Formats: sequence, structure tokens, C-alpha cells
Amino acid sequence: AWGAEIGPDETPFEAGLLHAVRLDKPAEFIGKAALLRRRSEPLKKKLVSVVLDSAAHYAWGGEALLLDGVPSGELASVGWSPKAGACVGLGYLRGAAASRVHRGTPVQVDLWGDAVDATAWDAWPPKA
Repeated sequence: AWGAEIGPDETPFEAGLLHAVRLDKPAEFIGKAALLRRRSEPLKKKLVSVVLDSAAHYAWGGEALLLDGVPSGELASVGWSPKAGACVGLGYLRGAAASRVHRGTPVQVDLWGDAVDATAWDAWPPKA
């Protein structure tokens, strides 16, 4: 969704969309040189899926994400998932959390001052 998870300030590296960009394409395209320069840099933020642990909690988007008790990002958008039986959202983790692999990483979502348990995933649902 343009404007919620992706916009002019996000790169395909950060949004997990590199599969949609051919950096080896022989033709030039707008932004190619900038992407080539940034591909070896560490990520400043990373888009992850966040699955709340409990069906009793509902997030709306914009809530802070806490990793090891430290604010480390925010949810962009959230919706109810019948597959998860809980809310699932997309959000950006920033700083050192962006460089980690997330396959069920325990996180918390700040819901009106209450830290609610959740998990972060680079790709959700995980492939069997």
C-alpha cells in the first residue's frame, strides 16, 4: 500500500521487494545508480510481519514495536487474520533490529501503554 508500508523513502532492500527489481538490467532506470550504491550498506530499517500472540488484542497501525523492551520500530498497518486467529500487521524495525533475521522473534506492541506480546517475521506465514 503506497503511503503505508512503501513510499519514496523506502528502498526495495528495506521493503523486502528486491525480487521485483533487476539491478543487473542492462538498461538504465531511475534510481538504479542509487540502489547500486546502497546495496552493500547495512539496512536502516526492515519491513516485517508482526503477529500478535492473543486474539484478545487489536492493533490499528502506528503502534510502537519493542524489541528486548526497547522501542525499535512501528506498525504501519494491521488487520485481523483468520489464518493466525489474531491481528497481523506490517511494520518497520529500525537500527540493529533491521540487520537481524526474524523468524518468530519475540517482540511487543505498545497498545495504549500496555506491552502486548507478538512475533516478528521476515516472511509470514513461514514456509513449511
